[in-house]
Amino acid sequence: MDFWYFQTASDDATAFPTKDIIAIDASTATVTVYFGSQDDIVSNVELTVTAGQEEDVVQALCGFAVASSEAV
Repeated sequence: MDFWYFQTASDDATAFPTKDIIAIDASTATVTVYFGSQDDIVSNVELTVTAGQEEDVVQALCGFAVASSEAV
């Protein structure tokens, strides 16, 4: 099982299975990844990104998610 690992400080981190990604949403300078099931959002991670690069980040994350699901 593949995980996405997020770290915001030396002692603040989390990881979620890629199979639990239910949505990736972009807004100005932020990309939010939602984890859970079709009926329930369990958690989300907000990524701060360079303004104007939100779509590129979403596409890259989707590529990583697809690649990890194909590796199974």
